[in-house]
Amino acid sequence: FLILRGEDLYQAPDDTMKQVFDFLGLPEHQLPKYKKLNSGSYAPISDLLRQQLSEYFQPHNQRLEEYLGMKFNW
Repeated sequence: FLILRGEDLYQAPDDTMKQVFDFLGLPEHQLPKYKKLNSGSYAPISDLLRQQLSEYFQPHNQRLEEYLGMKFNW
């Protein structure tokens, strides 16, 4: 399996796609640059809700990070 972080794809798309091509055994290919679609602004969630969600998902996120050997910025 190849597990990638979404933020890596946004910050370094060429490097991330190279990982994908290498993993699949494909030759490198220069992909066209696409503009962001469906981007918009959204109302922020409350601090209380953010804290509740963080506390709820924290043990699950920790187990996933340990299993994958990767750190996510959740």
